Amino acid sequence: MMKLIKLELRRNNLKPYLWGSLGIFIFALVMGIFFIALPLIAPSDPTSKEMSDFTMLSPLISIIVMASYTILGSVMNTKFIVEEYTGRKNLLLFTYPQKRSQILLAKFIFIFVFTFAALMFSNVVVLLLIGLIGNMTGLITKPIGLDDAMNVLLLSIILGFIANSISTIALRVGFFKKSIIWTLVTAIILVAPLGNSVMLVSNFTLPIFLALGAVLMFLCLILFIGLLKKVNKMEVV
Repeated sequence: MMKLIKLELRRNNLKPYLWGSLGIFIFALVMGIFFIALPLIAPSDPTSKEMSDFTMLSPLISIIVMASYTILGSVMNTKFIVEEYTGRKNLLLFTYPQKRSQILLAKFIFIFVFTFAALMFSNVVVLLLIGLIGNMTGLITKPIGLDDAMNVLLLSIILGFIANSISTIALRVGFFKKSIIWTLVTAIILVAPLGNSVMLVSNFTLPIFLALGAVLMFLCLILFIGLLKKVNKMEVV
């Protein structure tokens, strides 16, 4: 399996996705600084004061990061899987001296690990930087402590699984429709409601997302097993 994953590394150019990850990191950091500075920019706005509370701010920034990596993961799925298996490239894939399911699984693991690791790094570092800036400037009313840092880490892990689960569900839809557009549109439709729900459940963020992550991972597993079976039965185009 590791040889197949290394093959994916050699076959695909990761620079666009690394630049995309850097863009997400910078965007999330800028948005976080903007949010904690809102009380200075718009002191009369009652909602701006909520941004000075790290327990309110961290889920909001995390959702921005998660939504961005859901789309990035979906783009990678369309490039590495949908495009290759539903187009003329499947002739080359099906001539490999490996089981079709193993090749697909290697691609899936490669995308999953890349997206998960990049999301974890971006979210944890961005939130810790925002917390540090907030502490130094006094823009965050309550200084962040070890508990806050652990919550950020746990939330990042959960959202890493959610992002990959949603992009996998979108992959299955795009594979069924043989359409890159369907993959991306499905990912956007699935991830959009989460952003609106953050402020409503801010006091129960971890339990809510833990339950949601478990459901999505179960659904992701079922759909991906079905995709493995479908690939094994596909005929060369």
